[in-house]
Amino acid sequence: MFTDGAINIFLLDMGSFCKNKFGLFKYHLKNYIQYLFSWLNLKFRFFRVYIIVSKDEFAGTFDSDVANPLLVTEIATELVITRLYLIDQLNAGRLRDDCIIVCAEERRFLYTNLFENVVTYQKFKKLNIPKKNIIDLLGVRFFERLAGGKVKNRLIPYLPFYRNWDRDKFAIRNIEEVNMDHLDLSKPFVVLVIRMRGAWPDKNLPEEFWRALISLMSDSKVPVLVFGKGAEIYCNGTNVTYISTLQEWCLVAQSPNLRHVGSTMTGGVYPVMTFGNANTKVTLIDNLNLMKIHSGDPSFYDSCVNFSGCTIKYLQVIPTVQEWFDVLTENL
Repeated sequence: MFTDGAINIFLLDMGSFCKNKFGLFKYHLKNYIQYLFSWLNLKFRFFRVYIIVSKDEFAGTFDSDVANPLLVTEIATELVITRLYLIDQLNAGRLRDDCIIVCAEERRFLYTNLFENVVTYQKFKKLNIPKKNIIDLLGVRFFERLAGGKVKNRLIPYLPFYRNWDRDKFAIRNIEEVNMDHLDLSKPFVVLVIRMRGAWPDKNLPEEFWRALISLMSDSKVPVLVFGKGAEIYCNGTNVTYISTLQEWCLVAQSPNLRHVGSTMTGGVYPVMTFGNANTKVTLIDNLNLMKIHSGDPSFYDSCVNFSGCTIKYLQVIPTVQEWFDVLTENL
């Protein structure tokens, strides 16, 4: 015989179970409805639409971050998934001329040469646009079609090399330029892409490692630039130059004098693959053996989206500072 207390606990558990199940059902239904609207808008072009290609719900820094690429769009996610798909659809004639691109504030330059209307994601959130007028490439179901499952079955024709490259190469490499006179790119140089994100912190290297490397490079008169959110702290009191925006970094990557890029497993090196040159070398420290798990995926440096033809190599262990210095400066 159940006691009153046991019955009450049972009813509370059942109520919680039903509530959670209903909440899960609503979550999936919401995602499905948004995906349906997105698909119909691409298929039939009923309405003037807002196309979401990147989001900045968090800043993507050490103090403001979340381990969710659908809320903080990484550089790789944008360059070889959402932006690439957008360009594919644009050149296939599947987008209306009056569509509006929605992206993170610092990414506007990726679209302003291609579309007349570009708004920031933060501004978009205040507009209360009806779902029927939205194509959310970062919606759960749509993004699964773009980035989930076998590469050959995804919406973007990646294999064996992005199949629409000849048609799309101008658009892929077409970005808004900005004055770069404050950066000296006149002679061979190295770029360090320093990851300092709060999400997946095990991909970051210790601060003292980067400081020791930069000090050695500075003392050795090696021309070096640094890119990465928050990484300006490594340039204080040194003759090392900080690349302050992603736009600048994408333009720096185009320089024929960029000899070597050193980093960890981060999307921050994708501008070299997208906008760079074949004579640039990229060396990544993969001490977590991520390539063993993700090799062959476009979002993990696969050759199918290496549009510049740069050379990419991986180190399976964290080198000493001197070893890292020798690798990065060998072809200067």
